[in-house]
Amino acid sequence: MRSIVPSPLLLTLLLVLLAGCAGLEEDRRNADFGLQTLSFENAMRWGNYKLAATYLKPGPLTEAADPGRHEGVQITEYKVRNTLRSPDENRVTLDLRISYLRQGEASVRTLDQVQTWEYDEENKRWWLMTPLPAFE
Repeated sequence: MRSIVPSPLLLTLLLVLLAGCAGLEEDRRNADFGLQTLSFENAMRWGNYKLAATYLKPGPLTEAADPGRHEGVQITEYKVRNTLRSPDENRVTLDLRISYLRQGEASVRTLDQVQTWEYDEENKRWWLMTPLPAFE
């Protein structure tokens, strides 16, 4: 009986393919993060706080969210100052500086916020784990 022993070249090719698949999944997850955070930022900039609240992880955060309390707030600048990723890349922390105006006021206010985003493997999406900014 003849035994089948894979050649070293075949094993190497198989390992490269497996590593490539893992890299593609990571690239897709990073691209999804970029798209979701850009969409969230656009919702905030345009004052669509109801849409922005849909990025909150379902549970206590969404139950406590009151997008109506942000009415009359216009964001003038939304700047990511720093980004930290967890070693497994399932959690990203953004250090933000948000400048905004309140309707009827002439002065620009600044708010610093640290946002945490977590990847939900089951639903293949990112969730915002921190409340919407509290504009004073």
